[in-house]
Amino acid sequence: MTKLHLIFHITKHFAPVSIHFVVTLQAVNPLNMIRLYLTRHGETLENASGTLQGHLPGHLSPKGIEQANALSAQLADTHFDAVISSPLQRALDTARILNEPHGLDIVTTPLLSERDWGSFTGMKVADIRTSPDNFPPDVESPSSLQLRARNFLKFLLDHFDGKTVLAVGHGYFDRCIAAEICHKTPRDIPHWGNTETRTFIVSHQTSSSASFADDEASAD
Repeated sequence: MTKLHLIFHITKHFAPVSIHFVVTLQAVNPLNMIRLYLTRHGETLENASGTLQGHLPGHLSPKGIEQANALSAQLADTHFDAVISSPLQRALDTARILNEPHGLDIVTTPLLSERDWGSFTGMKVADIRTSPDNFPPDVESPSSLQLRARNFLKFLLDHFDGKTVLAVGHGYFDRCIAAEICHKTPRDIPHWGNTETRTFIVSHQTSSSASFADDEASAD
């Protein structure tokens, strides 16, 4: 067994910061690894108003467009083999801006969609006073989120092994993916700001043994 360093390059407020986590994994062949740049869509009008978007399309605000353009400039010289996006409009609009310097065909997958907040969708976060233990049954469950995160990583390995990939997702589900990679739970992963980008090494040995627990609703 060897220690693999997972390096998070975080761009928040357009200032890069690096945070290092160390997890124990089996040694892997570099050709059987994916370098994943995982980002969140730009700010939406719904984010700004504190609305729980879930599977709503979402509309980038002027600030969100500015954030996406700034990140696009930062990543312009980074080589990507693929750009993947959630099919939800706010993520896809962000992906199109980020892809402008690269000219790749954007791949969409529902595996990257935000958590389905069920009957909470469209509500103001401040108006949701129910604890996670009492969420209605139509809210996507922690076990479903964990399975979807695993399936997304499998999708990457099946189609982009050995590649460098830019993926545009959502605040809560990005944390689910990071939790699965880092053997954590989503609540262990720091809040994911709009267009904040973290990089991960994904290999065939990447799989979490931790079970996801539920978390508070947020306007991610």
